[in-house]
Amino acid sequence: MGFTRIEIVTNLVKVKGVQDALGKLHVTGMTVFEALGCGIQYGAMEYDVKKPEHPELLPKQMLMVIVPDEEAAEKVAN
Repeated sequence: MGFTRIEIVTNLVKVKGVQDALGKLHVTGMTVFEALGCGIQYGAMEYDVKKPEHPELLPKQMLMVIVPDEEAAEKVAN
């Protein structure tokens, strides 16, 4: 039996919702890390066509969940 690690990166406001959703999928264990990151908008709070020269890192939360391989597709799809 193998295991799959699922990583979810979100902002602090959405962590409780993700935690509740994972609980409904019978995921009972997870680890949460504080992180800094930015995505396609280079850390801008509003979308701007002009890309800044240096991306702005915003506070994020990373949730890590370990599930059996055969359950991974079901957990990710939901």
